[in-house]
Amino acid sequence: MSTVFFLFALLCALLSWNLFRPVLRQPILSIASFLTGWLVGELVQYAFLVELLLLLAFIAGGVVTGFWGAMGVLLVVAAWLGMGYYAFRATRCADEADEALCEGLGEDYLEAIDNSLQSHLDAPLDLDRLKRPFRMHLPGVERIKDIEFHREPECRLMLDLYRPRQVPEKAPVLVQIHGGGWTEKMGSKNEQGLPLMNELASLGWVCVALSYRLSPTWKLPAHAIDCKRGLAWVKEHIAEYGGDPDFVVITGGSAGGHLCSLLALTQNRPDLQPGFEEVDTSVQACVSFYGVYDLANEHGLHNNLSISGYMESTVAGRPPLVDIDFYRALSPLANITAEAPPFMVIHGTKDSLTAFPEGEYFARELQQTSQQPVVFLPVSDAQHAFDMFHSLRSEQVLRAVVAFVSWVRARRTAT
Repeated sequence: MSTVFFLFALLCALLSWNLFRPVLRQPILSIASFLTGWLVGELVQYAFLVELLLLLAFIAGGVVTGFWGAMGVLLVVAAWLGMGYYAFRATRCADEADEALCEGLGEDYLEAIDNSLQSHLDAPLDLDRLKRPFRMHLPGVERIKDIEFHREPECRLMLDLYRPRQVPEKAPVLVQIHGGGWTEKMGSKNEQGLPLMNELASLGWVCVALSYRLSPTWKLPAHAIDCKRGLAWVKEHIAEYGGDPDFVVITGGSAGGHLCSLLALTQNRPDLQPGFEEVDTSVQACVSFYGVYDLANEHGLHNNLSISGYMESTVAGRPPLVDIDFYRALSPLANITAEAPPFMVIHGTKDSLTAFPEGEYFARELQQTSQQPVVFLPVSDAQHAFDMFHSLRSEQVLRAVVAFVSWVRARRTAT
């Protein structure tokens, strides 16, 4: 049992080390690094509690003895100190977000936002959310599930809608595109973007979570076409649910970050709107979380080559060497123009799955080309998918997103 305890202590130390030094280059290890770093990092208080209870159980069992027992305890304590330091660093996220917003929107950006919303953004973090990180639903929010927005012979495309229980009129609209590697059983509209959609719905927005056809059954560009169809449905029908079809913000994370950025940069492009070319699919802003922006990895910024191989075999169904134009047509990085809408690009600096340097490069290219404001928010120490549930870090980033979309809305209303 003393050996088991020492192995437990080593595991605690490795989990803490992984928060600061995640695996980026090894395909299989990077997935394990993501999962452990994501859960331990964003649920650090619960990770500490579990490790404490296990340590007490080992001590009560009388196996923590001798030199190796003492070394094991020291390893566990060192791991806790690392976790505590990681949590402390998360408290700086609000300052990072404010700095990014000031740089992208101007130091006076808060002056454009309604005073009541400013008070909401300045209020202390809701500790109840941190205690219950997976409790998403807010009392004043109504969810309408599984509204059909398109039907194919092989599938039905559905969306979920979140709005205030008191139905608004001409409310701003958020469209959420889920991630999950573009593939089946890896992600859906049911579990992603929930903190942001519930928060905005509680503030008077109408939010729409789209589904779309997934790989390997379907290959690109089917995913993008389906999301365009979802936008077309929003333009035609969202007023029936209290939304304003003339003010739509699009968002998504990971594969959803790729798709929302692509849609924002290819507004009204006929080849991505087969059969509905005449429909306006423009959006007024885009908020992209940890997306993939260069599908063919032409700039060599992917964490590891497994993404390129996965894209070729599973998602695109063709190699970039054979059809590089196909990849470029579906890469946000290759579709940046001066007409891009306002953008907010968010990426964790410790992301094991999608490369932080790629997100940084994409944001820089947007800033150099677009005539609209671009906010780049590097989230220190954050792993992939850090925003999927309530945490100290995700709550501060959520407030920054609310500030950004509210600023865009206020500027449009003023003009």
